Amino acid sequence: MAFSINDFKANGLVLGGARPTLFQVIIPNFPTLSGSTTGFGTSQGPTLTGKVELLCKAASLPPSLVDSIDVGYMGRKIKVTGDRVFPNWSCTIMNDEDFRVRNVFEDWHEILNSREPNLLTRVAPAAGASNGSTDPNNYKRDITLVQFSKAGHEVKVYTLIGAFPVTVSAIALDYDAVNQIEQFDVEFAYDYWQPTDASTVGLSDAPTPSLTLNVGA
Repeated sequence: MAFSINDFKANGLVLGGARPTLFQVIIPNFPTLSGSTTGFGTSQGPTLTGKVELLCKAASLPPSLVDSIDVGYMGRKIKVTGDRVFPNWSCTIMNDEDFRVRNVFEDWHEILNSREPNLLTRVAPAAGASNGSTDPNNYKRDITLVQFSKAGHEVKVYTLIGAFPVTVSAIALDYDAVNQIEQFDVEFAYDYWQPTDASTVGLSDAPTPSLTLNVGA
């Protein structure tokens, strides 16, 4: 086929290409510690949803992976399909001076496993979960990743089902790091992801109102 820039424009990037800057990460609510009188994890989680959406500066749409199995036969190997796997997912968050977003992820880790006793304790029951602190539904949350078009429409949505943070990274401190904002990475394990494509979310609809965020105090 002869090279033609017109063919590329007409049949390739017809809509101008998806842009990696147009995204949003949504954690609708955070697990909270029950029985605390210090404010540790009791009320700051639910009010931080909007702030996390604004300060999450980098993320990725999840990969789709299927393992393969090598089967030997008379000195040769053939490959057959294995299990579907869902590797951990990470995002990068800017750190504000109030440390509220950083704190809520550290609180989430305290729910998963306390710093001093090696226990999962004091988690407030989530909707649909049992009262037992070890019920995974109490500490797992669904995370939504939204890809927007240049017009502000939702064109692809992924939901990470049953996510919880396994790593809250260190924050680098440096006398020479001028004109910079602190940031840290959060790595999540999750059960699987669920996609929603443009035919469902409505490519031709009006821009989503979720672009206008109401950040809690």
